[in-house]
Amino acid sequence: MPHDYIVQPGDQLSKIAAKYGLTLARLLELNPKFKANPDLIFAGQSVRLPENGSTVVDELVQKGLAALVQKTKEILEQEALRNQPIDNICEECGCSEYDKCLVTAVTGPVEATVGDKATYSVTGYDYSGELICCKKRVKWRVELYSTREERVPVRVIEDCAAVPEVFAVEEGSLTIKAVPSFWYCYIRVFPYVVKPTIAVSQETRVRIKPKLLAEFSRDYDDDLKYGDYDAKQFEPLYLKAQAVCRKGAEAICASPIVEPLSFTPWGAERVEECVERLCPSFKSFIAKSDDELFSIVENLVAKYSMWACETIVLDMVKKVKENKGGEYKSGSLNAETRDHDSPKKFIAQIKERFEAELSRTDGQFDKVGPIALDDRVRFSSFIPIEWLSGLGIMINDTDGYKIEVVDYACLLHKKYRAKIKITIYDHFGIDVADVTVDNPNEPRRHMKMEPIGFMAWFYLQRVRGYRPLLTVIENEYEIEGGY
Repeated sequence: MPHDYIVQPGDQLSKIAAKYGLTLARLLELNPKFKANPDLIFAGQSVRLPENGSTVVDELVQKGLAALVQKTKEILEQEALRNQPIDNICEECGCSEYDKCLVTAVTGPVEATVGDKATYSVTGYDYSGELICCKKRVKWRVELYSTREERVPVRVIEDCAAVPEVFAVEEGSLTIKAVPSFWYCYIRVFPYVVKPTIAVSQETRVRIKPKLLAEFSRDYDDDLKYGDYDAKQFEPLYLKAQAVCRKGAEAICASPIVEPLSFTPWGAERVEECVERLCPSFKSFIAKSDDELFSIVENLVAKYSMWACETIVLDMVKKVKENKGGEYKSGSLNAETRDHDSPKKFIAQIKERFEAELSRTDGQFDKVGPIALDDRVRFSSFIPIEWLSGLGIMINDTDGYKIEVVDYACLLHKKYRAKIKITIYDHFGIDVADVTVDNPNEPRRHMKMEPIGFMAWFYLQRVRGYRPLLTVIENEYEIEGGY
């Protein structure tokens, strides 16, 4: 019984016919719906095929005929060449330019970096004269493509030997002295004697060396200090926070209305009860063990984070508890921050400044210089929803960034495609400003919400010497446009 074949992306009727040992005419007989336009087929369409048995027979016949036709063609071509006058005889071995000489294999790099050397070598010949003469007759052709799917090259170099400033051609080998930055994304190299063929070629993906576009770092190392305080230095800070806590408790306990997001616990009826819950006596605070203080910090971060952010920030606290310091990287952290509004606005600004540089250099990527940006990425500004999600306590503001172009393709008509890598740096630690109450009537918002949590964090880091972390967020973004 006939059966169907489902069209795949990139299929053509001629390819399907060849695959199943059929002629295109036979396939069209079975599928009259394609006769009007045989070149127009789409992935997912159904193509009717003959019975399996006849397919095998047809395939054997087709292969046999194809081999016979090819052999006959080669014999006729060789005979025609030999019947022509011989006027270019090699003085070294006596063979002529009409002796059989074909290139059958080539090797070369799968990837090449802009500015580096790339060498291609012929590794297979089919010849009837002398090999040394066959090597001398090899020519080289290079095609440039902006994407791998393109069938028509955007640029062709017919004879590489005619461009000595770019290529070095020797017997059986081609060397690109330094891959140019404007060589798009893909190149295909063809060695040949008579005619280039896709079967004897090497595709190379051209990659750029990462280019630094911009870099910034705030002088904010106070967040990364640890073990630089003792209990006596810490006491005034704690007492200030306690005083603010007491003043707020007095005001709210005297009012019938409870302020939203206030630092007074729900159900507290006395001022002393409020203060003891939120900011207990200094002596009882410093008497707590490390585990007890970390428990307070864990309660803090769990209270102001949700879902994936809660898992990440609790993992960060766990790393702090290990007291090894260093960088904190997480694929989950990258994913949670990638599509935030702040990086999106940052990318838009990078794209604008990058295209201005491309316009200045007329698309010559290697001449693009550093760009200046107006601001850094800020993930939170004490907006309640972002504090509740976990971004506010996990990252909030950032301390620095590095912006690199890690992939670039020069397209036609002054278009381009690039991949931008943004590395963002932040501290996961507490500085003096985080727990300082400069104005008792208007303390910092986070201190007002959870004073003991931030005090416990500060005490663990600055008095008991637990090392903070340097948070590193890495994401890549693809951009494209014109200049």
